[in-house]
Amino acid sequence: MNVLELLARTTAHGVQLGQVSRSTLRASPQDIEWLMVGLSEFQEHLIRAAYQLDKASRHQAWAIWFRRLMAHGWQTDRPRLVENLTTSSLDYWLSPKRCSVCHGVGEVIADDRVVTCEHCAGTGRHERSPTRICRGLGLPRGHVYPEWISRWHAALAELDREESDAARHMISRLDRRQ
Repeated sequence: MNVLELLARTTAHGVQLGQVSRSTLRASPQDIEWLMVGLSEFQEHLIRAAYQLDKASRHQAWAIWFRRLMAHGWQTDRPRLVENLTTSSLDYWLSPKRCSVCHGVGEVIADDRVVTCEHCAGTGRHERSPTRICRGLGLPRGHVYPEWISRWHAALAELDREESDAARHMISRLDRRQ
């Protein structure tokens, strides 16, 4: 089981970790908190927003994400556009919508082999059209803005990196604990 998935199952009574390193462990919410020690403020809020559906963390993650995107220098003279990029990319990243072909796995079986899903390019998420991306950014209708579409995809890639870094950190803490 993915360590991050544990956060989704956190309850007041703890969570059953299942098979981890050939041993069955039981983790309480305090154990999950311990795993998260050392994450950056952004990673902590991002993980809580994604896996615990914590609205306060979602707002905090949005504020930090906005500052980080503004620091890229992308049209900082038009902060409303960067606000829309922040909201659009974070909402899409946090959304539970999965690819209709691989059902969120990112891989499919073809000719008795496991291959990367071509429909979602292995992300497991449904693909958003360039027109929808531009609409979500509040750009004028009837035009596609390649530079903003690439920025939107770059923002998603950065969010994925943050999640991966957080997962690596939590897994290393779990391994050290055992």
